[in-house]
Amino acid sequence: MLLVDEKKWSAISVSGDEKPLSRSAATMVSVDKKLYLFGGLNQSVGWLDDFFVFNTGNCGSDCEFFINVPKMVWYWAICYLTG
Repeated sequence: MLLVDEKKWSAISVSGDEKPLSRSAATMVSVDKKLYLFGGLNQSVGWLDDFFVFNTGNCGSDCEFFINVPKMVWYWAICYLTG
């Protein structure tokens, strides 16, 4: 986590049932106090089509980590938003 006032990075402890794999070429966007992560490329697995939400609003020294959103939910959301 970036500590803006101190101008340094700090490691945080995270918890959660399922944590995302390491990846490159992913899409991430911040809306309000949440980060949304979609897809990317993992060196071992290949291309990913998963979707996670990270709530930054409850971060202190320990954060509740990403929640893997079921595919049917985000397929529906994409169809709804794109018409």
